[in-house]
Amino acid sequence: MTSSTITPCMSNGERMRRTVRSLLPRQAYHPLAKMLDASFCLSKLGFAEFCRLYALSQSGPHIAGKIAKLTIPTLLHPIYIRPGSTDLDEVIQSTVRQAYGHCLPSSPVRIIIDAGANMGDTTAWYLSKFPEARVIALEPDPENFRLLELNCRPYGDRATLLCAALWGETGRLSLKHTGKCDGVSVHEWDGNNDCQGISMPDLLQSQGLSQVDILKIDIEDGERALFSATQDGWIEHVRTIAIEIHSPPSLEAVKTVTRRHNFSHRLYRNLHFFCR
Repeated sequence: MTSSTITPCMSNGERMRRTVRSLLPRQAYHPLAKMLDASFCLSKLGFAEFCRLYALSQSGPHIAGKIAKLTIPTLLHPIYIRPGSTDLDEVIQSTVRQAYGHCLPSSPVRIIIDAGANMGDTTAWYLSKFPEARVIALEPDPENFRLLELNCRPYGDRATLLCAALWGETGRLSLKHTGKCDGVSVHEWDGNNDCQGISMPDLLQSQGLSQVDILKIDIEDGERALFSATQDGWIEHVRTIAIEIHSPPSLEAVKTVTRRHNFSHRLYRNLHFFCR
């Protein structure tokens, strides 16, 4: 029996965090969590940049075309975000708290796929963390993709950017906005808001990949379509999967495939890591 069939492995710190969360009422836990996040960011960024991030977090609704430049110690180059959007929260989690660094494969790490790259925070973090790696980043939303291009430009040809969505099959999909400027999902094509979907086998072939060291997935419940596809042999080419899962059926689909291919399962906050 593999660890995907039982409770996923957690670090002592994560186990303690979940215990505290279960014991404290919601109105007590969330202020405490925000205070701890603030103290962590202050220690990592320094007072001046922390104050600037705090000011940005108090911004009103995002205004189209308005962006702000941030300097984050874990990134080789500055990163641009849209004040008033969820970009700042994403940057804090991916580049300051380095959430995706809690389960990494052994060296060397040369090929990374970032599916659901959004504005490029995780792509920039991976490119900075692994200076010899190439990242193939997929983002289907044109507005997010423009910011992804801007944020990845300093990394040159180490970043391959595709305005497309990772899906179970290659073909036309429809893009759906969730109401936030950066919130999008894709679903089966309904004749509106076309975007391109690409399957993992076709992505591997088109990019000439025989091994993927890290497959990061944040595709707003598209993981169910990806892992329910009839062809799942592509997973044998992947060493580590880092995935944000958005529904119980999606979690079951992911666990079914990873269990069949002998991946272990670890959990950190809302991220699931499958490794072998």
